[in-house]
Amino acid sequence: SQLGSQLGSSVTLLLATQAGLVANVTRLSASATANSAHDLASQATQADLVTNISRLIAAQAAQDARLVNVSQLGSTQADLVANLTRLSVAVAGQAALVAAVTRQA
Repeated sequence: SQLGSQLGSSVTLLLATQAGLVANVTRLSASATANSAHDLASQATQADLVTNISRLIAAQAAQDARLVNVSQLGSTQADLVANLTRLSVAVAGQAALVAAVTRQA
């Protein structure tokens, strides 16, 4: 009778241990599922970041191209001003020649 009682206690203890193990496995499975979902969300976020960085790089390249164009426009404007100055000097020289010829005539 005492052996039967001990055997019953052992079986109860084993069943309780088994129930605890099942609960732990269930928790681990739920945790793994949550971690997988979190990993997928992280991967999506990383993909978004890579896409945004690519867009920023493209925007920077476009901005650099615009800066080059602005720089070239500045050079062109400087050339135009220099040419206008030369033309003004040439026109003044021609006016002086016309005045001199007119006086001689």
